[in-house]
Amino acid sequence: MAQPKREKREVSASRAELENLEKKSSQFIQRRNELNDQARVARGERDLLHDKRKELFEQLNQIRAERDKFNQLLRQHKEARNAHQAQAKELIGRRRGQAKKGEESRSAPMRARELEHQIREMEYRQQTQVLTSKAEEKLVKEIRLKRAEVAKLRPDLSKSKQLKVDLSDTEKAIDVLFAQADEEHKHVVAYYKASQEQHEKYVALVKEVGRVIAEANAKHAEFVEIRKKADDQHEKMLELRNRVLELKGEASNERREARAIIKDRSRQVREAVADPKRLDAHAESVLEQLKKGGKIRIG
Repeated sequence: MAQPKREKREVSASRAELENLEKKSSQFIQRRNELNDQARVARGERDLLHDKRKELFEQLNQIRAERDKFNQLLRQHKEARNAHQAQAKELIGRRRGQAKKGEESRSAPMRARELEHQIREMEYRQQTQVLTSKAEEKLVKEIRLKRAEVAKLRPDLSKSKQLKVDLSDTEKAIDVLFAQADEEHKHVVAYYKASQEQHEKYVALVKEVGRVIAEANAKHAEFVEIRKKADDQHEKMLELRNRVLELKGEASNERREARAIIKDRSRQVREAVADPKRLDAHAESVLEQLKKGGKIRIG
């Protein structure tokens, strides 16, 4: 009878260990699920920050495009202003006799205007004066050379504003040029202010983008750390789950063995009952035990 009791104690101990392991496994599962919930929250906050960063980048591109547009306009009006001022100063110098005799204008627009004026005078002279063949040939050659020079100046003329003043009246031309320069300067100042406003917005937004990126990186690091802890809980749960399955397998084997033993004993009893000789032998054995005062054991 000692062996069945020992087996019962072993089964009871295995069952207690199994219950303890299943309890710990449930605790690991619960903790893992809690950490996964925290990780989802952190991931959601990180993704919101990434969306915010994208929005800020779009705003940055818009502001930068506006700033670049204003800068382009500023440069155009600045070039026009400087050209008008240079042309007016050159006229002032010529008026004061500072320009040497035969000295050509240094600005392309001014030089083009001078050449056009000279060409018109030559053409008028050719049409209104009686010239010798040699003189007319020389005049035609000079007109052709000046037209060729104007053609060479056209690429430079396309880069700067051409003069729209009458050079025949120097004083008036100077006043008109300075007036145009002042008007261009107003545009320069206006576009400079507009560009600076956009630039200040751009700089402030760049700082905001940096802050959002830093927060997103920190939130991502938090998400990774929480997921790592959740994975650790999951690994521990799997270890216990494997042990639980092993114990359940052992218990199942023991139950199968116990059922086999019970089945075998039942078979033996049925065979003994069915066989009269074995039953009589068993009865004699029982009587012998009674005579000796011993205990009776059946089966």
